[in-house]
Amino acid sequence: SRALILLLINIFLLIVGWLVTVIGRWLGGRPMLRMWDHLLSRIPGVGLLYGSTKSFGEAFFQSRETTFKQVVLLPWPSPGIYRIGFIAARPSPAVRRHLGDDIEVVFLPHTPNPASGFVHYVPRAQLVYLDWAVEDALKVIVSGGVLQPGDPAPSAARAAASAPVRS
Repeated sequence: SRALILLLINIFLLIVGWLVTVIGRWLGGRPMLRMWDHLLSRIPGVGLLYGSTKSFGEAFFQSRETTFKQVVLLPWPSPGIYRIGFIAARPSPAVRRHLGDDIEVVFLPHTPNPASGFVHYVPRAQLVYLDWAVEDALKVIVSGGVLQPGDPAPSAARAAASAPVRS
C-alpha cells in the first residue's frame, strides 16, 4: 500500500506538472513554470520526488531518438536472475577510457515506480538484448510482471479462460 501511495503521488505530480506546462505555454508563462518548479522543489519530501519524477519525465517524453534505445535483460543481483533494463545512452568518453568501448549505460527501473531505479555501466557481453518496445517493457515493470509482451490483453485472456470447452 505504500507503493500504491507512492505510485499515485507520482501520477498526480506528472499530471499536475503536465497541466502547468500546458497552461504555462498557452499563457506564455515561463515565469509561472519557474515559480511552480521552485515551489514544488521547496516542499520537504515532495521536492525530491518531484525533481526525480520531473527529470525522468523530461528524459522519457522528449523526442524518441533520445529516449531509451533498447530493452535489455541484465543479470542482477546475481547470475541466473535477470532484471529488465533500458539502454539509456552512450557512456561518456571518461567512462569509456576507464572501462573500454564495449560498455553500455543501462537504467534499471524499480517496480512499480519506473521513475526511480539504478544506472549501471555494463559490458555488452553480459546483456541480453530483447526485441521489445520500451512501452511493453514499462508495462511489465509497472504491472509487477503480470503483463508480458505477446500475452493476450487481460480481458481477452479472461474471456478465453471462461469460454466453454467444446469437444
